Amino acid sequence: MEYNLLQIAETAIHGASVNETRFQYYRTANHTTADTIAPEIQVSGAFNGGGANTADGHDAQNSFELQNNTSVLHGDHMWRFGVRLRGQTDSNFSPLNFNGTFTFSGGLAPELGANNQPVLDASDSR
Repeated sequence: MEYNLLQIAETAIHGASVNETRFQYYRTANHTTADTIAPEIQVSGAFNGGGANTADGHDAQNSFELQNNTSVLHGDHMWRFGVRLRGQTDSNFSPLNFNGTFTFSGGLAPELGANNQPVLDASDSR
């Protein structure tokens, strides 16, 4: 997991007013890697083996925030106003079944005789 944070602040005084600006950027990122690039093998009722069904994955989130506040002194009064803007992006890439899956679900198979050849019918013992 990767974390990045950047914060910047600036304050300016202009006569009877004060202007404050703040910016923040925050990023988290996660990268996963498959142990093997082999395909997944599924044999129904027996086992699952081979590689993972996900390949390299990546997830990144970026958050932004900008604030600007101004304070003004006017006679006996002080006015304060400002704005705050926020944004976020999310990027995710995670391919499923990237390496393929071979599924063996079984079924009927021909009967084999003593010489390991298929038996065609009861009279033919080939």
